[in-house]
Amino acid sequence: MSPKRPVVVWIVFIAMLLALGTFLYLRIGTVISDSLSAKLGVKTKVDNINLLEKGLELEGFKIQNPRHSPVKNALTIENLGVKTPWMQVFANPIILDEISLENVYVSLVMSRDHKSACNWNILINNMSSGSPKWYSIKRTALIKHLVLKNVTIEIQLFGKKPQTLSPIDKLEFFNIDVKEGIPTNEISSIIVNKMIGSIFSLNTVKSILGLPFEAFKFIFTPGSSEGGDDPCPMYPNYGKKTKSTNKEEHQ
Repeated sequence: MSPKRPVVVWIVFIAMLLALGTFLYLRIGTVISDSLSAKLGVKTKVDNINLLEKGLELEGFKIQNPRHSPVKNALTIENLGVKTPWMQVFANPIILDEISLENVYVSLVMSRDHKSACNWNILINNMSSGSPKWYSIKRTALIKHLVLKNVTIEIQLFGKKPQTLSPIDKLEFFNIDVKEGIPTNEISSIIVNKMIGSIFSLNTVKSILGLPFEAFKFIFTPGSSEGGDDPCPMYPNYGKKTKSTNKEEHQ
């Protein structure tokens, strides 16, 4: 065997690894988008993901509303950053130093009685359903700092046109405990609950809905609104998991 042959083999092997790593890095946004779309039952998109020395950054994060929604998107985030040493991500508990969401848009499609955000009930119900995957590991987690900056809220009251509120400069939360469960689902649910709960506590939102904050104890329980009528008639399959397709686009 020529002495140069092992060197050539190693060069080819390293080149193949680099090519595979580049392919996976370029595809990671698509993989995450497809995974979230399947879990939430709606089209989800991540434009770009940057892996940093201490954390990661997502650009152009978007979750569409369930089918038949009068408003296209449930959530858009221009920039989502997670700051923490990578070793803390693999520890138990998982410790995340900071999660920051910048230039956030949130839509609320309200029920007949204004006690429930129908679109978010469906999304959270989908997020919480299903059995754990084989690769899931149950661990507790701590989010030291959660901050949402420049938050725009659009509210669709039943039978009325959407109203867009003045942007909120900042919403902050500290030392959030995530109970044992599937980390990604648990952490996502915690962030959504904190975000939506804080939005409903705003005086401007309460005045639009005409209800005290205590009335929203039903907000994340699909089908819990009072009265015999369907609380969310705009969603024919309300309370059931919806099917997602990456080709689905709301007009």
